[in-house]
Amino acid sequence: MIMLFTESNTLCVIKQILNSLTFTLEPFCITDRNECQSARICICADNNTAALETLKDSQIPVITCGMNSRNTITLSSYTETSCSLTLRRSIECINGKIIEPAEYPIKTAMPYQPYTIMSVTAIALLNGKFPISF
Repeated sequence: MIMLFTESNTLCVIKQILNSLTFTLEPFCITDRNECQSARICICADNNTAALETLKDSQIPVITCGMNSRNTITLSSYTETSCSLTLRRSIECINGKIIEPAEYPIKTAMPYQPYTIMSVTAIALLNGKFPISF
């Protein structure tokens, strides 16, 4: 299970069932520390300090998304229909394969918020997919 913590303290739980992914959205409360323990990996917006504080002492790997060099995933350029996403550190896919740092050009059919692009790309990379467009 992957947990995605958005900018607005919403928790998106992503579970793979057979060959498809299921998404559920629910409010995240700082007391949900036990719920986090069932996650295999977490993706978190860098400005979601409550979630990052909760995850700090856990043994759960965290992929941070944001616009500075401390984050795992950043955008190095951004327009309404394309961007260049940078994976700054190696990550391990769900299948065990290691993805090395790289830059990915991404085309979008419509404007998306930067955190949406980064988190969706993180989910794709964790599932061994290399995003080009969405």
